[in-house]
This record gives sequence, structure tokens and C-alpha cells, in this order.
Amino acid sequence: MKMNLKNICAVALMACAVTSCDLDTTPTTSLDAGNVYKDTENAERVLRGAWNYIFNSGSTYASIGIGSIQLNDDFAGSDAVRTRSYGFSGSYNLTNGYSRGEYNGVLWDLMYDPINNCNGILKHIDNVAGTAEDKARIKGQAFATRGYAYMILASHYSFAIDKDPNAVCVPIYTEPTDDKVALTGKPASSVSEVYAQALSDLEDALDLIPENYSHGNVKEDQYKIDHLVTLGLLARTHLYARNWQEAYDYAVAALAINPYLMSESEYKSGFNDYSNKEWIWGLSCTIDDNMPCYLFYFKDCITSEGYTSLNMDPYFKAKFDDDDYRKDLFNWGQTAYGDWAMLNSKFLFKDVDNMLADLVMMRTSEMYGVIGGLLDDVLLPGQRPDHDLPQGGFVFNNEYLHNTLLFLVSRDRGRGENPVLKPAARHRPPKPVFQTGEITARIRKETEMPGISAARCAGNNSARPAVK
Repeated sequence: MKMNLKNICAVALMACAVTSCDLDTTPTTSLDAGNVYKDTENAERVLRGAWNYIFNSGSTYASIGIGSIQLNDDFAGSDAVRTRSYGFSGSYNLTNGYSRGEYNGVLWDLMYDPINNCNGILKHIDNVAGTAEDKARIKGQAFATRGYAYMILASHYSFAIDKDPNAVCVPIYTEPTDDKVALTGKPASSVSEVYAQALSDLEDALDLIPENYSHGNVKEDQYKIDHLVTLGLLARTHLYARNWQEAYDYAVAALAINPYLMSESEYKSGFNDYSNKEWIWGLSCTIDDNMPCYLFYFKDCITSEGYTSLNMDPYFKAKFDDDDYRKDLFNWGQTAYGDWAMLNSKFLFKDVDNMLADLVMMRTSEMYGVIGGLLDDVLLPGQRPDHDLPQGGFVFNNEYLHNTLLFLVSRDRGRGENPVLKPAARHRPPKPVFQTGEITARIRKETEMPGISAARCAGNNSARPAVK
């Protein structure tokens, strides 16, 4: 992906070369959009540049791209223990939400620069040279990328939406910014408005990205948002926005495409390989582009070169049943700084000598978790068939999901509908009949379980609002 960024720079240089004969009237800071967005190939380069920024941008070794934000969230969870180490002290102590520095500033830039890229694509894509199919797909991926960014912003710069739906969150930009807007800024929107923008973008993306488009097993394409990833993002965002039925519908739709759950041997292999069929979305790194892999030094407790930072609360291990193979990954040991801690060998380098590991962004187990938690606590639990789902999610039995899909298809087939393949929640879905306040406390209680950080479950975000 670094090569992609170089290509974008080359496009910019070519655009400057075209306009260089008019140096007296064209400011050196301007760039002719007609040259940058002349065809779908260049538009796609701008989109690749946005994702290059999301994965690689940062100010320190502890703040490299979106992976560092995921680590920030993990360290803020009640199941994590940070021993003496480099990085993430403010995350662990829950103090980094009170200033513009640290991850507040990193995440702000990490999302708004790509949002501006997407806004440029969305403004110009209809008029660039290229096939209608390519323009629709790129447009859809730009919507999905912007929707993802606003979902991340809403879940980090405000408390959970049901605490105060009108709470101040972040500004919403849907047009490319010029110098005047960049200097003056825009007022912040409410958390409800930011989630609404994210969902609107993702629903537009679902309409535009072809159902038969998939990044498949192509190593270089794993970061690209396809139809399945869009369904997963809609399930995740609706969950955070407390739209329970819609979150359920989209999770079911995603699992209708890929219901795979990894085996025990796959689970214990280090969470470092995109070829794992449970992975829906991720980033596959190469030797030439391995900067995001540096974050494994904080997570990998086996390599002697790591920081051994992300350790577990011993009481958290006790929550697992003795026959749960995930419990095998917790063991007492010494950190890189000589402290004794409950080490966790879940995340391992794939190739430590070349600093290589793939980054996971979404798995099918997340979709199972959405369904499991909502079936147990929200969506008419007394009327669902018996199941062996753990309370709050993390399913290990595919048979139940299969039976659920058959139940849903047969129930609605007589009306000519198929909620599995095309959720009714695609556009302006009906609101649930129950009140959020009646079940919020139960959701928070039941989702504090092995495998999910209690601080982040169901949108119960731990990050404090930032002032910008």
C-alpha cells in the first residue's frame, strides 16, 4: 500500500506539472481536481491513499494507524492489565480522554483526512472517465469508508448513545474542505447525528457495491470493503446506535454469506493470517509495507523482542470453563521488564524476523456475538428456539445458526421476502417496539464475558469526549 501512496503523489506531481505554466495565477497549494479525478483509476488511487493513511499514519511507535486505536480500546478494558512498558499508559489509566493530545489527536487526524479523500471522490466520481460499474463500486466504497470513519468517531468521542442521544460529539463533513473551512471548522454534531450519518453512508454503500464483488483471497485486497464487509459494518454500527433489530438482521445476512468459525488449532495459531476463513476483513502486510505490524510487539507475549504490554487480569481467566480451549492461552510468566503477569498468547507474529503479521478488522464471530446477545436479551427471548449460545454471544455451534436461518427463510418465504439475503432494515428500517432503557442494563451485564472487553461492549465506550 505504500506503493499506492507513491502513485497518488505521482498523480499530484503530474497535476502540478500540467498547471506549472500558470505559476503566476495558480497558488502552489492548489491542485486541479480535474487532473486528480480524471478517471476511475485515479479515483481508486485516492481511495487507496485514504486506507494507507488509516493503517500507517501516526506520531509514535505506539500510535501507528487504526491498529493503535484498537489497542487503546483494549488497554481501556476491565480485562486488561498493563505492566511496566512503553506506550498506552493513558489508555490503561483512562486519562487520555481529557486533552487534545495522545490518541484523541491521533484518531482525529486518522479519520478526518480519509473522510476528506472520500468527500472528494463522492463529489467527482460521477463525472470521471470509466465504466459505470467501476464508478458505482468506487463510489460505494467511498461511502463505506466514510461511514466507517464516522462510526469510529461516534464511538470514541462520546459516551454510549443512550446516555445522552443529544450529547455533543464531532463535526460532520460531507463536502471536500477548502482553506476557509479548514481554518474556521464546523460546530460539532450530536452523537445521534453522527451515527445517522454513518448509517446513511453504509446503506448507500450497500446499494452501490455489487453483491458479487468480493476481495476474496487476494492478499493485496484484504482491506477493500466489499458486500460482506458492508453488511458487517452495518451490523456493528446499528449495535452501537442501539438499533437492535437492524443489528440482528444485518448480522444474519453476513453469516448467510460466511458462517465459518475457526477450529481450535486455528484459534491458537496467533490471529495473524488473513487466510483464516473466519476473517471477514483485515490488512495483509508485506515486507515492503509492514509498519502496522509493529503493534504486535505490544501484543505478542512470546517473542523476546516485544514489550509484553497487553496482559490479562487473572480473575478474567477464571471466567472461562476448564474445558474452554481459549483458557489454554493464559499463563503466568515474566514480561520484557521482568514483572510477573498473566500473559496471553492469543496474538503472535507470523514472521517475527521480518516483522510480519496480518491485522484483523472483522470476524464472523463478531456477527455471531451480535446475534447471540440480542437473542438472549432483546429480541423476544422467550419465543426463540432453545440454543446453546453462551450468554451474550460467541457461538461455537454452527447448527443453531443454520436452523435459525432456515426458520427465518421459511417464515417469510410465503410473503416473497428473504430477510437473510436482503434485510428489511436496508433503508429507514422500522424502529423496535421495545424501549432502549428497559434492556440496556441487561445488555451491559450479559456482554461482560470472556472474549469481549467489557468497556467496549454494545457501544459502552470508555473514551471520554474530546474538545476540538
